[in-house]
Amino acid sequence: MDHSKYLDHILNIDPKNKRITVQSGVINDDVNEALEPYNLVFPRPGHA
Repeated sequence: MDHSKYLDHILNIDPKNKRITVQSGVINDDVNEALEPYNLVFPRPGHA
């Protein structure tokens, strides 16, 4: 059973250490939206 659609929360952003903790269902666009105020970007796979 796929529960990832319910596990879509960003749990913690640590801009000082450039770390983010997310649940398994978070998509890249949501991560980058949350990181935008910190001028950080999580690259898309294959675009790093």
